[in-house]
Amino acid sequence: MLLVFPTGATINDPTGLLEGKFTDGRKTAKFSTLDEVSNRRQDLQTVIKLWLSQVEK
Repeated sequence: MLLVFPTGATINDPTGLLEGKFTDGRKTAKFSTLDEVSNRRQDLQTVIKLWLSQVEK
């Protein structure tokens, strides 16, 4: 599973979940299994909240 955050480069990600150095400013979060998603649930929630706080401005 691959989640793409179009403006992810602007997020100060304290979790280390986001990856990539794309020139268009996006970052990705990669998961191999549903267990991995469950294990990183708190990190994913943190990143989504940070991203939404910037998008909603």
